[in-house]
Amino acid sequence: MAQRFKSVVVLLLLFQVVIRGVLIFHAGPMTDQDYYGDDSFMSHKFAQNIAEGKGITQAGTVNNGFQPLFVFLMVPFFWFFDPLQATIASAVMNSFFSIAGSWFMFLLVRRLTNERAGVIALALWSFSPHLTRIGLNGLETSLANMLAIVVLLVHLKSVDTLTKWSHARSAGLGLLMGLSLLARLDVGLLLLPLGIHQIIVRIRHWQHPQLFTLLVVAALTIAPWFLWSQVACGSWIPHSGEATRTVSQLYGSPTGPTRVANYFPLGEVPSSYYTNNLVHAAKHLINNAPLNLPVATVMGEHSPAAIIWLVVLIGLGALSMGDNRKQALCDVTRIWYAWVFCGLLVAVYCFYYFAQWHFWRYLSPVTILLLIPSAICVNAITAKSLIASRVGKSVSVIIVLAGLACSIIGHSNLVQSREAHGIAYNLYHDAINLNEFFEPSARIGSFESGTLDYFSGRVIYNLDGKTNVYALEALKQKSMHELVDELQLDYVISSPPLIRDLLIARGNWRRGTLERIKPTNADGTPVFAHNWVFKINRTHAIRPN
Repeated sequence: MAQRFKSVVVLLLLFQVVIRGVLIFHAGPMTDQDYYGDDSFMSHKFAQNIAEGKGITQAGTVNNGFQPLFVFLMVPFFWFFDPLQATIASAVMNSFFSIAGSWFMFLLVRRLTNERAGVIALALWSFSPHLTRIGLNGLETSLANMLAIVVLLVHLKSVDTLTKWSHARSAGLGLLMGLSLLARLDVGLLLLPLGIHQIIVRIRHWQHPQLFTLLVVAALTIAPWFLWSQVACGSWIPHSGEATRTVSQLYGSPTGPTRVANYFPLGEVPSSYYTNNLVHAAKHLINNAPLNLPVATVMGEHSPAAIIWLVVLIGLGALSMGDNRKQALCDVTRIWYAWVFCGLLVAVYCFYYFAQWHFWRYLSPVTILLLIPSAICVNAITAKSLIASRVGKSVSVIIVLAGLACSIIGHSNLVQSREAHGIAYNLYHDAINLNEFFEPSARIGSFESGTLDYFSGRVIYNLDGKTNVYALEALKQKSMHELVDELQLDYVISSPPLIRDLLIARGNWRRGTLERIKPTNADGTPVFAHNWVFKINRTHAIRPN
């Protein structure tokens, strides 16, 4: 690395460390930050159960409803920390993966183009509050994104120096590919075109033995988990994806559970729903594009000015490239498999798995890979201005300082926008209040079971199907009344929209079966800030045939 870039790279990495440190430690456990969602604590609970010798279970039932590599990495936390401390530890680990991912992105862009473009990609990542937020969601996102970038980088190196690749190096790439798939199944959409490219190139250069080594190691890396899933859970992959699709269809809304849902029958998805998903995905990607930081900071994340801004920058970049446009295009298309991956990922979430309210993390690999053309574009503009005159150099410095200012403002907003009593905060306190309100023998179910199960210390039965295949079938068949009876639940506790749309509407309830109770504190405030509580009078419930 050129000496003039070393200090810049170090400063950018330190900037990320400081920003993430402030976000993690400024208010204590992640329940107080509202960065973690209910699914985050579901993964934490699996790790806790494994650490405590309860096996890979949820509510006492063997289950594969999580991404294994991230959960297994969290298991040691529960040998040393309590649940609240473990959330901080997992945030630190996620931050490490996020920062490491930015470093590997620098290496990838540098290999594709040049060192200046690599530094720009690192700066765009470091300055982005959106990518910082993605790295602090308590899930496998930052780990999977980092490994996907590493796989791209190592694959590119292997193609460039194919004749020098030994069996050991090929085995290393196979191991990385297997681990990336265990980090998140979505990465399989990258491994498919990348693997095809690897096979074609190696066969063309008579690298059959090395190819065999790569494929065998990759298969051996993933085989134990998938075989265990099939034998223990009856499915190669988690049912959580299908559960997400089912719940998404039941709402038919791009914003998730709302007071007024746009219903349509399962299996009868209207074309307008697919169109809305695609439009929503496009808006998300435009609003959170790496080049859109100034507009997002000054005018808000959903400003129409984002499109104009991006068009202007791309136009300036194309003009600045001049005769180098063809080379820039070659640099981008050289990793065509990455763009195929982006297209497949958008298609899968727009046309099959849905869950539009999670697009911000589901589509994060696309946002991150857009750093590559973004860095090439900015590199062309800055290179042109630097060559042109001293004024150009001054303008470039001003642009960098303005980007840094926007980043600090955006990250400050990320800290300050945290509601004093956000969803995670309220769910956490509802979990604590469970033990004070419900009798010890009470059997409780929830459509948001992650937080309640993790922090209450009690068994909370999952009802949204993510970690309970029987709940998934009950949602599909409108037989929640039968599931509640089979589980012998005494109470169901969840947010109002979920109670309305997934409990009441998806069951055939006799009058008197569901009784809403409204516990209050001594001062008259509700005991449960986020959730409604329904008592189940099982003597009235319809029994299964």
